[in-house]
Amino acid sequence: MTILLLPPLIGLAACTPQRGTSQEITADLQSYSAEMQRWEPKETSIFQAIDDVEESEYVDDDFVLRTLKGALPALDEHVREVSAYRPLTPDLSRLHEHYRKGWEDLRGALDVMIAAETKKDYIELAKGKARMKEARATLLQAFAGMDALMEENEQILKHTKKS
Repeated sequence: MTILLLPPLIGLAACTPQRGTSQEITADLQSYSAEMQRWEPKETSIFQAIDDVEESEYVDDDFVLRTLKGALPALDEHVREVSAYRPLTPDLSRLHEHYRKGWEDLRGALDVMIAAETKKDYIELAKGKARMKEARATLLQAFAGMDALMEENEQILKHTKKS
């Protein structure tokens, strides 16, 4: 009987996501935090451009186009950097994948918005704005997940910083 059950149990164990040890997660979180600090200026400039467009209430098509197109180089570079980063633990990898998807979705939303503004298609612009809102929500969820993981490992992080 044991011989019959052993292969399925081994297969199940191989499919079950593994968690890193607290020390592995902590080291990964420290590296990731340093990377996020490096990414912060780009993220700030991207969000500032989006905020400027939203504050303008989209009344000046030239301003909207110029501002969104102006954010694309920083956004493209950021997406490349985020996509190239590889966390070492499964816990952080899942969060990072969510974070990466949020940035890629935001890039897609801006593409839709720029195309809509170029054609002065305000229905498509509204769809792009909705996609942008969803992408920002995805990013906020990733940030919340990161905060929760850091909080979960807070004691080890504090001990490591003191050492």
